[in-house]
Parts: sequence; C-alpha cells; structure tokens
Amino acid sequence: MPSRKAAREAGVNADQLEAAAVADGTVPLINALNDDVMGLDDLAERYGAARSPDGNSDWEVQDSAQERAIGDLQLELDRRRTLLGARYPYRVTDDGNALEYLPDACPSRVYEFCLALSTLHPGDRLHHKPEALAPRAFERLVGRLLAAYLGAGAEFYRLGWPPENDRPGTMRGALRELRQRTREWEITPPSGADAPADQGDGGIDLVVWRRFGSPVFDPTIDPPPDGGEATGDARLGMLVLLAQCACGDDWPGKRKDLCLTGFGRRWPGVISFAGQIRCMAIPHHVHHLAEWRDSCEAGILLDRVRVTWLAGSVLTPGDATDVATVLAPHLAALRAPPPEPKIGPGSGSQPAPRRVKGMSARRRRPPAPGAAAPRSRSGSTGSSPTPRTGTSPGTIGAEPPPEA
Repeated sequence: MPSRKAAREAGVNADQLEAAAVADGTVPLINALNDDVMGLDDLAERYGAARSPDGNSDWEVQDSAQERAIGDLQLELDRRRTLLGARYPYRVTDDGNALEYLPDACPSRVYEFCLALSTLHPGDRLHHKPEALAPRAFERLVGRLLAAYLGAGAEFYRLGWPPENDRPGTMRGALRELRQRTREWEITPPSGADAPADQGDGGIDLVVWRRFGSPVFDPTIDPPPDGGEATGDARLGMLVLLAQCACGDDWPGKRKDLCLTGFGRRWPGVISFAGQIRCMAIPHHVHHLAEWRDSCEAGILLDRVRVTWLAGSVLTPGDATDVATVLAPHLAALRAPPPEPKIGPGSGSQPAPRRVKGMSARRRRPPAPGAAAPRSRSGSTGSSPTPRTGTSPGTIGAEPPPEA
C-alpha cells in the first residue's frame, strides 16, 4: 500500500483525470501529470526517485518518477473501481493507458456532483452564489439517501446553517419544529438574558430518524385521518442519526465539530432518549486506510464512494432521474469557469490560472491531516446573510442556481 503522501498525490491526480474524462470522454493517464500546476520537474523529488551511486542520468531519474506516479494512479483508480464495482462511472482502457467516462454507470450523477464539488477552484467560490448553493444541495442529498437507507417511513431534517427556505430562520424555531416532528428533542432553550447569542447548529447539519410502527399524527400539525384517533407508536426511543457535512479541503480538521457536549451547553435538553449515531459526509474520496481510521472519530464516514453507493442502492430509477435533474444546475455552476478577476490599478487581483480542460482549474493539493489548513472551502457552517424562513425540508435542491 502506498504511503499517505503517495496516496494523497494519487488521489488528487485521479480526481483531475476523472473531471477531464467527463469533458472529453477518454483521457490519457499521463495527462494527470502534465498540467500547469503540477509540472514534471519536481516528480523525482516528490516520488523519491533518487540518483543511483553510479550517477544515472536526469532522464532516467525523471522516467523512474513518472512510472511510479502512473503506477500509484492506476492503483488508486483500481481501488475506486473495486469499492464501487459497476457503479464506478469510469474504466481504464484495455491498453492501461487511458481513463474512459461511463455516464450510464451512475444515472443519478451523484458521483460527478461530488467530484465537481470537491475539486472546485478557487475554493472561496463556495461562499458566493450560485456555487454557494451546492453545499446545501449536498446536505439535502445526503439526508435523502440516509433516510432511504433506513427504510420506509424514515425522515430527515436539515438543521445546518444557513436556512434555505427549508426550516425556520432561528435555531429556537428549528428545534421546536424538530420536537413536533419527532416527539423527542425535548430541549428548552434559555430565554431572556440567558438566551444564547450564538445560533449555531453545533455541527449538526442533518437529523435523520426512523420511528417504530405506523406514522404518528400530531393533532397540532395534522388531523388524524378520517376524523379518527391518532395512531402509531409514539413512545420514546427510535433510531436517530446526526450528520455533519463538510465540503472543503479542510474537512479533516472538522472531524470533531459535531460536538454534542457543546451543543448541550448552548441548548440544554435531550436530543434522543435512546441515544444517537454520529455521521460525517464529505464529497471527497478518502485515499488511505490509515486516514480512514482516523476519520472514524467523526462517526460513520460517508465519502464520495459511499454516497455514490447509497444512491445506487436505495434510489429507484425514477428517483435517480429526479436526483440527476435536481443536481444538474449545481453541476453546471460548479463546472463553469471562475469569474474573470478585475485587473487594474489598485485592484490587487492577478490573472486567473490557466484552466485544466474538464475542470474550472487544477485544485490545490489538500494539506496532510494535522497540518495547518488553508482557507476553508466548506460551506457547511459559518456566517451568512439574513436567512429566509420556509418549509419543504425533504427536497434536495431548494432554490437551485440558474442554468449555466
């Protein structure tokens, strides 16, 4: 197995190659090493191809490094194919020299959406519309998939900030709504001078649950059918998942952000009387087993492969088509070239880097876990303009961006 560093290099190369294949259909593997950001001149240093005692030539050193880089890339592509099987929307050609895009393998376009979201460059585009809407679409997508995975009758609620016409504009209102829908979440928010100024979600972007028995009708929300009595198992204790979603390269530093202790200090009470299961969902692909083990401290980890597997496992053909339709405008926005910077006296801007075909530009390599993180690209938490209230928590793409 490659080292963490080599696996990370191969993962970034694989992402770039997959994005280019979406645009061109088939791309040579060597293209992953021939872009304007990752030049061939530093391959020997990064892949440990040192000179022999006999003094091998520069081209021999470079050739050895290139072979190692392509070998690691092929291993990474094979690993993804092994994990997803027929749901992996790519294949290496028979001669082993190119990657071919297979659009019919993932009719929901979930893999392509996660790929575009995790390779967006520059990352701060996620803080501006229309790209800023994509992380919320990812959260709703994960909620829909997890609810379908739990089975008939399961529901989800997007609790993350900012609201997007899918929950009340305040955390107090959202918690009250959760209480009504689940019969749990017995939380009494402090009021008056004790009310928390911070309306944060404590890292809880999604709540997914499945109750036992028939659905419960709350007379304060829905009248019982046919005027009869409310039916169903309304007793406490059911399966509850709490999920955090992180879309930026700095996601390893957010593995502890879903902190129930901190949430309880701000919003005292009981979330679930039977306990809850934590999850973390990311559009990225985790490349190394050791990094995967480290990431499990966040709970059940759902990376790009697992999210795609869920989509292929729980969505009907009609559902997959619906998801693809909802994700289409977000995909178009994420794949669009970045806006041209303003160049002129006092603008402080520099020309945009040359684009890599099939991507908005080559993504920066993510830092190693534990290293100083770059500026966050995640849209999962943080400040936002004044939210708008509304309903429809079960839709994936509330307020989609305009067609690009």
